[in-house]
Amino acid sequence: MMELSNGIHTGDQLRNYNSYDYLSRFYEAIQNIKRAEGLSKGLREVIADYEKFFGHEDKPQEYQRDRAYGDLYTRFLAGLQTSLPKDYARKLNDKKNAQGQVLIDAVISQIDKKKQPEYSGIAKQQPIQKAEHEAKLGQAEHDLAALNQLIKLIYVNNNQALETAATMIEDLVGRTIQTEHQIETAVTQLLDNDPQPVNKTTPQAEGSVLGRLKATLASTYQPMLTTSLPQLRTYRHTEQLDSVEFRTGTQGERIDGEVRVNPLFELYIEQQEEPQLTAEDKKITHIYFNNLGLDRDDYEGKKEKAFSDALHAMEEKHPNLAVITLPADKGIMAKSFLNHGRKYPVKEAKEIFNAIASAKKDRERIQAIPDDRRDFYLSDNVKNLLKEAGGYDSYEEMVNDLVNQAFKEMGYDGHKEPLSSAELQAVFFHFSKSTFTNYCIDKLKPESFNMSCKDAIDRGGVSSAYYNLMKSIELKTPMSKEEFHRALHAAPTMVKGRGMNHHAKLIWNALDRYINDENNYENAPEWLSEWVFENAPKDKAKDCLVRHIDKMLNELTGFKGEVADEAVNALKETKALLDSNPNSKAYGLVYQTALQMKNLVMKTHALNAEPENQEKVDAFRLAYERFNTSYHKAEKHYNGFFKKMAKFFERIGRVFSKAIENKYSNHQKAENIRNKQRDFKEKICHKTPGTDKNEIKTIEDTPHHQR
Repeated sequence: MMELSNGIHTGDQLRNYNSYDYLSRFYEAIQNIKRAEGLSKGLREVIADYEKFFGHEDKPQEYQRDRAYGDLYTRFLAGLQTSLPKDYARKLNDKKNAQGQVLIDAVISQIDKKKQPEYSGIAKQQPIQKAEHEAKLGQAEHDLAALNQLIKLIYVNNNQALETAATMIEDLVGRTIQTEHQIETAVTQLLDNDPQPVNKTTPQAEGSVLGRLKATLASTYQPMLTTSLPQLRTYRHTEQLDSVEFRTGTQGERIDGEVRVNPLFELYIEQQEEPQLTAEDKKITHIYFNNLGLDRDDYEGKKEKAFSDALHAMEEKHPNLAVITLPADKGIMAKSFLNHGRKYPVKEAKEIFNAIASAKKDRERIQAIPDDRRDFYLSDNVKNLLKEAGGYDSYEEMVNDLVNQAFKEMGYDGHKEPLSSAELQAVFFHFSKSTFTNYCIDKLKPESFNMSCKDAIDRGGVSSAYYNLMKSIELKTPMSKEEFHRALHAAPTMVKGRGMNHHAKLIWNALDRYINDENNYENAPEWLSEWVFENAPKDKAKDCLVRHIDKMLNELTGFKGEVADEAVNALKETKALLDSNPNSKAYGLVYQTALQMKNLVMKTHALNAEPENQEKVDAFRLAYERFNTSYHKAEKHYNGFFKKMAKFFERIGRVFSKAIENKYSNHQKAENIRNKQRDFKEKICHKTPGTDKNEIKTIEDTPHHQR
């Protein structure tokens, strides 16, 4: 069990601290709003409940772990949902009335200057009334500003909930293969269940089978009122951006079976729109990228479709909002599509993309895509805004250019060979979550945007993670590995008490294809190719291995000598062994273990070069733990074939030691490797790595007679 310095080690404690962090950001706004006139009883009760926990002095009271801040968060937002829309409407009306009176005063003042006798009685009273009206306008503007501040903080809230969750799971994520189911369960196991939680619901409860059933079947469903609290997504590169991104779950709700949009979100859009009421040039102030289903007819899909329809309908009332639904997990974006097996010529692939992105609600299914579900829609108004902003004559012309751009960005420009289903999905993933999304944000220039599914942790999570990674590379301020891990796993941890689900496999597939392009490989952060290598899923590990072997053979071109020849022979024999076992699924765990073995060898060499470098010590330890987990599973299930793989990869490991020094035995047995792994476990895992430099030996550095 890992325990942070602030004592957070259960799901309930994580939710409690995050709720305190979120609510504490409202303290100044609450003090300002208390000075407003004529607040409703409901809003005053919300403020009173808040001050029981945070006080009313110069700063909020300190966090107390035995107080139920999570339950307060639920009451706080529920209370605002009930009271805030009425207070806001009344204050907006007060401001309009006061503005009208001040305008009348200005007219009367002009009459007085012209000395018209018939209006002299009115003019005599004018100075007194003018002062009263200006005071009312000032009060109305103050009250409305205070309400706007409160409303904005509901979504644009710079709490550190994601950072807190990421810190809690950082070590676990580093030692776990993130494309496998084990990342979900490992995080759940890390977040101990508190036998006496202080809050009524916890992340684990929301992520349980019962919690998922309630989300689908319950007549009342309000996801933002439990564990899915909003926060800004911030990384190093976001400082260069004008638009802010906040994370929040769907703003669709069910109340007694009736679907609606969260009234707080409507207020957020309205307070953005209010300054534009008198402006000549209206603009889009917020883009809602919706990853819920739209083209669905199954039971759960119909529930999602109802939310999607309600969100799109908001545009009619709020012209400053753009809702764009993008595919996330069916049809071309389904996990099963990765192994569909069909080949797609480039021309056909582009035609499919153009057909999907035509964004029409009524259209024929694409026969080449199993269980085709478009889920790609934006209104005619938004289409026109986008094509005009880009100087296009038609939306279709714009989409065609963006499709071609996506193929080029993924390294498929001029590609002659047909695309596999995995390649097709990778390019479409990039098109929808980077090329198209980036175009929308760059051209519409909203103040804010969000990428949400139900909880914005899986479908919405990979959308945000991929967009931000690509954007950071474009801005030459690439995300760090820690930031990327936060983007993937922090939100599912804090919302449902688990790691990211199978959507981690979809983003892996896209990134695997992305860095396979030489230009992308050169421009990507150094950690990215390593992340793809370390996290290859079992059914893709063989393909990944073959490509890495080809790359290593290419790197060895030009090397001369006995060791170089041995390396080339070992690589070729390994490739032949892989070719002799074409079923990548049957031996997936073995291939995955072989990848981890090669990665461990590389980390060992790096550590030997700088044994006191703590970053390299940590990298070695995590690589060993990933390898060790895979190793024992593979040895148990595939003993014979695994020994062959171990033999060849032990030989490959010798190749990349420093300057390919000729100091290795040419006839190591797989049994020796297993013995050394046990020695590693005793020396490294049960001691602090790096404390005794003499004990940190590599397989290659240990003399043969001592093994």
